[in-house]
Amino acid sequence: MKLPVRIEVDGEQIEDVELREMSGADIAEVKKIGSNGDMYSAFLAFAVCATRSLGDIGEKSIIREAYKNATFDTVYAVAVSGMALTRGIDRIEGRYKCKCGNIVDHTGEFADPLPSYDPVDNTDVSFSCSRIEIYNSKTQEVVFSAEKLLMRRPTVKDLIKAFHKFPDDETQMQFEVYRECIKQVDDKDISDKDRVAYGDMIFRKMSFSDLKSLSEALSLPYGKTECVCMKCKRRWSAELDLTNFFDYEAD
Repeated sequence: MKLPVRIEVDGEQIEDVELREMSGADIAEVKKIGSNGDMYSAFLAFAVCATRSLGDIGEKSIIREAYKNATFDTVYAVAVSGMALTRGIDRIEGRYKCKCGNIVDHTGEFADPLPSYDPVDNTDVSFSCSRIEIYNSKTQEVVFSAEKLLMRRPTVKDLIKAFHKFPDDETQMQFEVYRECIKQVDDKDISDKDRVAYGDMIFRKMSFSDLKSLSEALSLPYGKTECVCMKCKRRWSAELDLTNFFDYEAD
């Protein structure tokens, strides 16, 4: 298969992966890893198990490290393709909440988020937003501002680290991931000190519409499904509910 985003290993850009069928023991081990709710580590383990070779690389430790530093879109694509190969499963049941409050039971197909595509490089994302100002709590003077960000795409390693730091707070976890991905603010490199001091606050003060646009800019259109609410007739594109992804009995 072709990766949605190329992976760099020792200076080489890799876009081809050879998959293999997984054993019942493999699936049982992955389910164990994800039993604490850490789906990111589970997807990483699943992708590694399902990979026979990454380019010309067959060593599992190297493949694992490469996937840890890859985008989640990439590891997700490998994992679901491995599931389809192993189980013949091309869809997953999930629950989706409409804006009207209705819960929609919907089966999302892996074929939807995994269309034919040409691999792309893992490039940084430039994002402009409404001006954000952070004030000194005592003097009320502006100590930091931002209206243009240069960010790298979040890696699996970023997501695992943030999940373990904020396992029960999805919003704070998202802000933590974004903070780590800031490279420049208003065309200037951000220092580690400023990233720690103000990175989180940038996203806390960012408008909801800007946050939504940023999320869309940092991710690729894989792992989405089209939902329909029969109560209010609304149609929308939602992130696949992956809660049941590993909920299969090992052979």
